[in-house]
Amino acid sequence: MAMGLEGAPKDPATSRARIYEYAPQMRVYHRALNAQYWQPFVMRGSLPNMNRPELRTDPWGWRH
Repeated sequence: MAMGLEGAPKDPATSRARIYEYAPQMRVYHRALNAQYWQPFVMRGSLPNMNRPELRTDPWGWRH
């Protein structure tokens, strides 16, 4: 389990909930992390043709 600044165990679900309070758009990016795949020499890429209001990718998986 990750440790907080004070050395106490930090709950990942609680820390994500706090992130979403200040930056709600991060919820979309965290979900998009689960929709990635490995590409040689690129390391990680987004799925192609994602079409969401907050996040869009082209046929090659690039964001614009």
